[in-house]
Amino acid sequence: MSGKIAKLIHQEKRLKLKVKKAFAGGQDLHSPTRTYLKSYAARYVAAVDALQGLRKPQSVEAVQTFAREMDAWAPCDEPVRLNPVLKSSYTDCQESSYRYLLSFGVKNRARQILVRNLLLARWETQPAQSQFRGGREQAIKQVKSAYLKGHRYVFEMDVHHCFKSFDRKGIAEYLSLPERVVTGILSGDELNISLSPNWVDEVDNACLGYTDLPDSDLPLFSGPLVSRACSPLVCHHSAA
Repeated sequence: MSGKIAKLIHQEKRLKLKVKKAFAGGQDLHSPTRTYLKSYAARYVAAVDALQGLRKPQSVEAVQTFAREMDAWAPCDEPVRLNPVLKSSYTDCQESSYRYLLSFGVKNRARQILVRNLLLARWETQPAQSQFRGGREQAIKQVKSAYLKGHRYVFEMDVHHCFKSFDRKGIAEYLSLPERVVTGILSGDELNISLSPNWVDEVDNACLGYTDLPDSDLPLFSGPLVSRACSPLVCHHSAA
């Protein structure tokens, strides 16, 4: 690791520490939040994380250019693929029968990771929330521990249209995020969505409740999106 890259990583950690201290001290978060999101160091760290998923290694120069061009306040025109997955409990062809998963490219993912890293600097997740504390294996351990203690029943619940139910303006206010950032990164209002080529011949657009994906209002994606890197964290704290 070069000295310049190490310096950027160190700078990003210092910015997160400032956000954490401001949150812990009950101070206004708007200023440290904007500073973090606009910081080249924070954008660089997010870019590295997003680009790691590519099979082809990226040069340092390519990562730096990618980070410089990232703007959390500007819309992103990168194509987003929509993959409708029929829910196991449904067999009929209705809009509610599908779970809509979005496949994002590196530009969108980097922007989401930027917001995720900012939010992680503020909060500790709930102890029983295993998604950010060990994942599936940790959840299995919790179930096993409960079973050994004599528990024999599991209560399962699901919030109807959970992600769609969140108010964008309310999220911006509650999470102290610029509304412009929430609109461009957390909501689906400005996404360049198109039906995945894998589904063009298999899914009738009429079943999905719209006829022209790119030009539709798409209220289906008006809330924080399930497929986003930062959405579980956003919903975890917004619903807490």
